[in-house]
Amino acid sequence: WVLTAAHCVVDRSRNARSSKIYTVAVGAHRLSEVSQSQKIRVSKVIIHPDYNDKTMVNDVALLKLERPVNNVQLLNLNNRSSLPKTGTNATVIGWGALWEDGDYPDVLRQVSLPIVSNATANKAQSYGGDITQEMLAAGYSKGGKDSCQGDSGGPLIVKEDGEWLQVGVVSWGHGCARANKYGIYARVSKYVDWIEGRIGSETGNQTKKPSIVVQPKSILIEPGSDVSFSVDAIGTGPLDYQWYFNGKPISGENQSLLTLKNAGRDNDSGKYYVVVSNNYGSVTSLSAELQFIDVIPLAEALDASMLIWSNGGDANWTGQMATASIANSSSAQSGTIHNNEQTWVQTTIQGPGVLSFQWKVSSETDWDYLALLVDGSEKRRISGEVDWNKMSISIGSGRHQLRWVYKKDKYLSSGKDAAWLDQVKFQSGQVNASESLVHEQFSTNENTRTWNIDVEGEIYFPNWSAETKSLEVKLEDENVWIFANNGVMEGAFTGNYNDPRVKRISTDIWVSQNSNLTSVSFYFLSSESNQLFMYDIDQLPNSDGWNEISASLGSGDWYSIGDELKFGAPSNAALHSVSEVGVFLIAGASDSLTTVRLDNFKLNGEETDQELIKPILSLPRHNFKVDEKITVLFDRS
Repeated sequence: WVLTAAHCVVDRSRNARSSKIYTVAVGAHRLSEVSQSQKIRVSKVIIHPDYNDKTMVNDVALLKLERPVNNVQLLNLNNRSSLPKTGTNATVIGWGALWEDGDYPDVLRQVSLPIVSNATANKAQSYGGDITQEMLAAGYSKGGKDSCQGDSGGPLIVKEDGEWLQVGVVSWGHGCARANKYGIYARVSKYVDWIEGRIGSETGNQTKKPSIVVQPKSILIEPGSDVSFSVDAIGTGPLDYQWYFNGKPISGENQSLLTLKNAGRDNDSGKYYVVVSNNYGSVTSLSAELQFIDVIPLAEALDASMLIWSNGGDANWTGQMATASIANSSSAQSGTIHNNEQTWVQTTIQGPGVLSFQWKVSSETDWDYLALLVDGSEKRRISGEVDWNKMSISIGSGRHQLRWVYKKDKYLSSGKDAAWLDQVKFQSGQVNASESLVHEQFSTNENTRTWNIDVEGEIYFPNWSAETKSLEVKLEDENVWIFANNGVMEGAFTGNYNDPRVKRISTDIWVSQNSNLTSVSFYFLSSESNQLFMYDIDQLPNSDGWNEISASLGSGDWYSIGDELKFGAPSNAALHSVSEVGVFLIAGASDSLTTVRLDNFKLNGEETDQELIKPILSLPRHNFKVDEKITVLFDRS
């Protein structure tokens, strides 16, 4: 038997994949020499019956091998709920990526990580409550070491009283080795009874007729989707399977898994069940019903019958009006996809002109998103819980492909896990440079989650003051960094920073007259050179109320801290690889806390040019061209 993660062996219908596609290589150390290892075929795949691919709860599975493994030392499973203790060093092993989205090794790797309490992993700056008692966290708050893509299903082990125990199964995490984003593992002690029970039911010596442990499930799908039905049965082997559709046997379908490709014909809709038999008797499963969603043609749903539409990705978009609509009319909804998949709808237009549309998303914030791509280049993105929102964008001359894509990361789901699109219009004709092409409405309050506070190495979220409608920080005698990181900025600010129209960084800051604030600096952190660029504000605000402070990006007063201290403006290359931007505050000793408030943090043009080039406390993933006229509509805050 092999213990692994359920998400490694589950199909799109959330059923265990066919055992026929798996072979286990036992004893390999180098992947290049895997041909020299023991090769054993898998005879059965068993996923935990309560596995949930949205929450990643119960992410464990068993692979039954056709024959025993020879000359391999086996790990013992940890069955003690008191282990492992927080702070215990654990080891995780695998051939996963060496860094996030990086290369994969040939030689088996291992890394030592401390066990982290679920309370710590559930803090707002980490996973915000997504870690359940069936899960285990390990890693460093500063990041740097972690399991990664390709390690899934592998073991997390500890040494207890001279004995190696498997305490976890590599399950999920946000990125790899990111600060405060610990690796998450299935907690083995929660599953020992299930593991031993399933193995015992499969290998018992007593003769018994079949019984069904997990029944096939009814499914509602969009026409044209692949779908599967699965049954988990036990009994003295060998077990024979025969699937039935509406009471008639299906020729050739004699495995525990029934797969239907491109289902959608009327004669696919109905009831499916399976009869499992052996030499001692037979059992019939409950019926599972396959139903199809009534769909509306895409062009009709999008109010764009003059355009030709196509679908793609891992599932098709469909027209509907049951789950989300504007004024009770139809809209297009993203196809049902799973983790690490995407679904898109696209069309082609002839520019120049103005594109406008309404869109909406209900997803895991920041990690799953709906984006607009023009000729493969992302122009707009929304994520989290965003209600219907109208967007407009100018399109240049020539023929252009427009694609709206809903994309999920590798783990977790939230909300309705879907995206919607409606009222797509393209008005052709030359665009006047003075026309308002982009409209964004947002509440600063909704974007405080994209900012962080670093106080002496501890990361927190800033407070939102409803009274002053600003970010609020209370300082003692300490250094504080208030920043948006590359999870917000997507790794880079766009635009040519040598252009004279794009020259300033600014924010509104509020301090009291008796403030103990001794220093205020703007800063950029460049991932390209790992340099910290800073600009110290000479004249500190020293009176009650709001003051605007700013710095020229072209000023020689900037200095960089890297291998050595250098003075001068940040280079264009450095500004194109910004991974963090913010304000650095230093407070002196004081008997009382000093309150500092920030608002309207932005990058803009010269003081004489009021055109806003890059709003930071807004939807931050919008990339604007330097020569593109932009209008941004702010609310009162």
